[in-house]
Amino acid sequence: MDISRQMDLYENILIFQRFAETSGQGMYMATLEGKIIYANPALYRIVGEKSMDDVFGNSFLQYYSEDTFERLKKEILPTILNRGHWIGELPVQSRDGKIIPTIDNFFVIRNDDGKVLCIAVVITDITEHKKMETSLRENLEMLNQLVGNIQEVFYVYSEDWSRVEYISPAYKDIWGRPCEDLFENPSSFIEFIHPDDRERVLKTLDITEKKGLPYEAEYRIVRPDGTVRWINDRSYMICDVTGKRCRIIGVAKDITGQINTQRRLFIQYDVTRIISESPVFSEAIPRILQTVCENLEWDLGAFWKVDEIKKEMRCTEIWHRPTLMAPEFIALSRMTVFSEGIGLPGRVYASGKPAWITNVVEDTNFPRLPIARKEGLHAGLGFPIATEKKITGILEFFSYDIKQPDEDLLNLMASVGRQIGQFIIRRQAEEDIKRRMTYEKTIADISAKFVDTSNFDTAITVALANMGRLTGVGRAYLFLFRENASIIDNIHEWCNEGVSSKIHHLQNIPTATFPWLMEKLRKDDVINIADISKLPPEAATERQEFEREEIKSILILTVYTGREPVGFVGFVNVVSYSMWHEEDITMLRIISEVIGTAIARKRSAELISHMAYHDNLTGLPNRNLLHDRLQVALNQARHHKRTLAILMFDLDHFKTVNDTLGHQIGDLLLKAVAERLKRCVREGDTICRMGGDEFIIVLPEIAHAHDASVVAEKIRDAIAQPFQIEGHGINITISIGVSIYPQDTDTIDDLIKMVDIAMYQSKQEGRNTYRFYKPIEENIGSRVIQ
Repeated sequence: MDISRQMDLYENILIFQRFAETSGQGMYMATLEGKIIYANPALYRIVGEKSMDDVFGNSFLQYYSEDTFERLKKEILPTILNRGHWIGELPVQSRDGKIIPTIDNFFVIRNDDGKVLCIAVVITDITEHKKMETSLRENLEMLNQLVGNIQEVFYVYSEDWSRVEYISPAYKDIWGRPCEDLFENPSSFIEFIHPDDRERVLKTLDITEKKGLPYEAEYRIVRPDGTVRWINDRSYMICDVTGKRCRIIGVAKDITGQINTQRRLFIQYDVTRIISESPVFSEAIPRILQTVCENLEWDLGAFWKVDEIKKEMRCTEIWHRPTLMAPEFIALSRMTVFSEGIGLPGRVYASGKPAWITNVVEDTNFPRLPIARKEGLHAGLGFPIATEKKITGILEFFSYDIKQPDEDLLNLMASVGRQIGQFIIRRQAEEDIKRRMTYEKTIADISAKFVDTSNFDTAITVALANMGRLTGVGRAYLFLFRENASIIDNIHEWCNEGVSSKIHHLQNIPTATFPWLMEKLRKDDVINIADISKLPPEAATERQEFEREEIKSILILTVYTGREPVGFVGFVNVVSYSMWHEEDITMLRIISEVIGTAIARKRSAELISHMAYHDNLTGLPNRNLLHDRLQVALNQARHHKRTLAILMFDLDHFKTVNDTLGHQIGDLLLKAVAERLKRCVREGDTICRMGGDEFIIVLPEIAHAHDASVVAEKIRDAIAQPFQIEGHGINITISIGVSIYPQDTDTIDDLIKMVDIAMYQSKQEGRNTYRFYKPIEENIGSRVIQ
């Protein structure tokens, strides 16, 4: 070993020694030949030696068992010399032969030339950790014996739910799944929670964990055979002596029978409460459908209104679970008319009694069978809403499951039907009086929403929805004219439940396509068509379009801003034919006037806002808008930990253009520059004219500062191309400055100051170039070095 190597080795030993003397972990250093040249006191204790003299010069291999010795020589030492380090569990053998479990971290020490000088080792005694593992294993075995025969499910999870430490055998009986599956996939319990309950359960669990509270929830699980069971689940977070969370312990039990009993008892109470709280029957029906579906676990409920004169039934209300995917069945139900004895509503009407269908797929009197089979519906239940003299409606319910008839449930629903019938009689007279009051209130509410034009879109949506629901239509929409009334676009639409949207197909339509309709609108006629098939021959094009949209009846009213027609509102029925009443038309006329006034105010506000935040000459954002855009971009960059760049430049010798060619040519040049800039940046970037010939560009969320260089070069090259302005060929260059967040600073004011400095630095260095911001001192220093 040469003198320099000895000196390097000695210096490293001193450094290692100063660090190791007070450490609780065993540490030693050894030569490449394996001779120990330093060991700290903690190592003496681990291997049973008294002092450094007892270990100095010994081979470190002697402190490992024979098996470990062979592994060290053949596997670990070559790895250390090749990779420079190795860490792993490696038992140490003390002088008295005791085997001590440890984790050993080997690494090499090199000199400045990269030559290996020696090997350093840090040893951690994990004896106590091993004892704790053994104790935990024994405790879990004892727990398994205690709870193995209990019907509730006991479980133990790690503190972050990533590992199952214990699950009792009852899990298999209740969940119908092997315990082993849960050990392999600890988070799979989430998949077995019923989709309608999953989000609620996870949200409750998250809240209780954050607050450190015990967790309790009731939810449904879906077993492998598709059956559903109700579970009561309680869990507690266990902490160690330091207060740190270490595991979760819980118990879950099957409460399906208890839930079913409770829900049937609640049905009549809930219906009584709903009808007493509802001012009109139309408000009570959807809530009744919902409470029956939710309490008895049916997936869809529908109300069929009876026409006593024609002995026909039409579906006027449907409620379904959010998870139900049966759009065709819902749409068909809304469009179907049943006569006495036909279909489930018809047979209930004919018998006056509840009817149960175990599986509609096997029922011969179910006209909606093909769609029901396609969308997976099976069990059906229907019962009449009846008074002493007549049946006024039918309630029917459907389920994805096959359900066997339940006589107690049929009797219960017959009683509920009579209860609702009495309510209808009491409310019918009140509804006629309140309808007019509702009209007036709706107009007032819609007018109030248009006071603030910044919420115009929301107000339009609410207005169409309110008018649509109140008048019972399938769709309500707003069309606006553009390009001197040569084109119309459907800009807003509301659709009733089960009615498909058409807004995407009603864009960019030439008004010349519908001459009859446009002529009617110009005359301010109310277009009130009870039956589309009865349109006059001159409206053949309109009839074809209405039929394509599946419209049966339609009402259209012109919308004005002042005296100028700007569009129209339309209300269509797609289920049945109907004539609009004069009272409805009067209300809708008033609302169309409110919408027209709101459109005029919105357009005025938009014009004023644009003038306040944009440059009059180039149309680019001005200083006011720049500050807002830059603040948003900076917040996003901070949130996503991304880079943001600001480019500032002006036109080199722009004053010469104004002085020689005039300010008019100068203004046209600035507009041409603005157009070229738009082609050089991304859609989300912001270009701002600060004033005169000075521009700023904000590049949000760039991957690297180099991206700003690419954009700067692109802009510089684009502006360097000659401009042709009213016969003048103008060649001009720009000087660009660049500042970067967070590299330069993290505030808007400082970013703008720095980019301004960088721009003048680029001018000082010859113009027609770009420079990133550098502090003044750094620039001075760089010039001195040069």
